[in-house]
Amino acid sequence: MILIAASVELLLPTIRSRCQVLPFQPLAARDVKRILARTSDVPLPEDVDSIIALCEGSLITANQLLDPELRRQRQALYEGLSQPRYDSLKLVDYAKSVAEGTTTVKAGQRSQAGWMIRFCIEFYRQSLLTVAGADSKTGVFPEVKQFLTRFPQWSVELLDRLAELLDRCLLADRQIEGNASLAICLEALFDDLGKLLREPIANSD
Repeated sequence: MILIAASVELLLPTIRSRCQVLPFQPLAARDVKRILARTSDVPLPEDVDSIIALCEGSLITANQLLDPELRRQRQALYEGLSQPRYDSLKLVDYAKSVAEGTTTVKAGQRSQAGWMIRFCIEFYRQSLLTVAGADSKTGVFPEVKQFLTRFPQWSVELLDRLAELLDRCLLADRQIEGNASLAICLEALFDDLGKLLREPIANSD
């Protein structure tokens, strides 16, 4: 008998004690790209790049991201995050409307809120990698480039601030998985992101 689970920690101790854990590694980006190329709904090359960046080697997640509506939601969120004047209330309203308007089933709402947060994670992760000078295998979202124009100088202090933004998104991701209130989680996330963006970045030079 083979039991498949997303997380060992979510299993009861009585079940874990009777199992031998065999972890599966995520698929390589080139393998995901090759498999997506075989699908009937193959997206544009730039969409393939973003799907590979977001799916983290999961073919199930990659197939979910083929949904044009989900990609449209990501695009709208990125446009909001990249604006020169950050509007936390507008972003909260949009994220909540996406989560609550998708379905009346709570599990569906939580899944949609999770996507909003994962998109934020990827946005700030790519911003951090870009400022750090890391070579991107999947390209850089135009909205990320626009977002980074608000910082005339790239410095170690900016890297620290981007890391703080990313850490805040990762915290929200854990809160969603831990059954935190969707409304409170989203409101606190976008409010905290706004506070971090408004704080001046000290320069050690």
